[in-house]
Amino acid sequence: MKVLISAIACQPGLGSEAKVGWDAARAVARIPGVEECHVMTHGAARESVLGAQKEAAAENMRFHFFGKPFRYHPNRMLARLQSWLVYRDWQSCSLERSARLHREHGFFLVHHVTYASWRMPPPLWRMPIPFVFGPVGGGSVTPRAFRSMLGGSASAFEFLRETASAFSANSRSLRLCCSMSSAVVAADTATADFLIKCGATNVHQLCQVFFTANETSRFKRASDTSERAAGKLNIFAGGNLEGRKGTQLSLRALAILNSKGIPFSYTHGGWGPDLRAMQQLAQQLGLAEQVRFHEGFRGEEYANQLGASDVYLLPSIRETAGITMMEAMMAGCYPVVLAGTGAGDIVERTGGTAIRARTPEEAVQKIADKLEWCYRQRGEMQQQSEAAGENMRRLYSESSYQESMSEIYKGAITKHARRLREI
Repeated sequence: MKVLISAIACQPGLGSEAKVGWDAARAVARIPGVEECHVMTHGAARESVLGAQKEAAAENMRFHFFGKPFRYHPNRMLARLQSWLVYRDWQSCSLERSARLHREHGFFLVHHVTYASWRMPPPLWRMPIPFVFGPVGGGSVTPRAFRSMLGGSASAFEFLRETASAFSANSRSLRLCCSMSSAVVAADTATADFLIKCGATNVHQLCQVFFTANETSRFKRASDTSERAAGKLNIFAGGNLEGRKGTQLSLRALAILNSKGIPFSYTHGGWGPDLRAMQQLAQQLGLAEQVRFHEGFRGEEYANQLGASDVYLLPSIRETAGITMMEAMMAGCYPVVLAGTGAGDIVERTGGTAIRARTPEEAVQKIADKLEWCYRQRGEMQQQSEAAGENMRRLYSESSYQESMSEIYKGAITKHARRLREI
């Protein structure tokens, strides 16, 4: 079987969408029965992709590059807008490119991987072969009661996101993509529900993030070899420091812990637009000695930091998956997140605490209560952490992703063949 993957973001050694695209392409190429895996991606990734492909000896992978290299704007909001404009232009050529490649190679199906969002649906459902759309996320929204937490830039971004979502949700292109896809794969429950309303059938739910055997072993090793302090509760969070990540909720919950005399340390690894505001809030709450903002950990230092932490605390109010959370769980951290998000879906499936709250005040109190439980019931917490980590390594492994995607491919091919008979 020959498969064509569409992944504008596909690059080794990076995170976020680039990691999703690269990992998916490599995993699909190793599914039994896939003889050739062709990948359409952006020209900016050419050098790093070809170097990694040669090093990995991925002989059945073929890459097709188009699109001129570009530099992102230093302003994060403008950079996000820029990335979507680049994607729009790239996607406008994708159908013609796919059709040409199909004439040359004769694919069994075409599979959209990145961007992993429904907002700008690809036209590849028009191809005369089965089309698999996803996993895609983006179906969750920021609860209105929590919007007061957002700063100026974050509020502006959420407004633009919701405006774009409202426009895209009613677009003919989305409804055609949903109804004509041979299989639709949603990354979380909120997105699955949304796409069904848009006319999608044969809908599956599968997280777009998974881990290779080497990655799972690396974080398991960090859990086994790192020393966790027996006294204070060591709490970690990571990623872009922005309003929707809920860091304000974390700090206010930690202030409650501090008022009870519970010893703890909190480290956030990663910069972002809310850094100064969160530093100031930590000062105002009297947490300067317990709270540390770090620019970000790399390599073994990162794995060791996770392995030495007791709790991963990131109550994002909108999150599709949360790669750092998943890595922290594999390293033995107990996760505390908010329910109703993709991260909450994962925690409810694997173990940990996904907090349900209607207001920020309720969330803060429930987070504080759970952290106090983690401190006072450390033995039980660690037992649950070990079980959750094992579930994470098993359920979100590369082999699990391959098994699920193989079944999705089979179903897509069957549905396409049935549709052709009906015509």
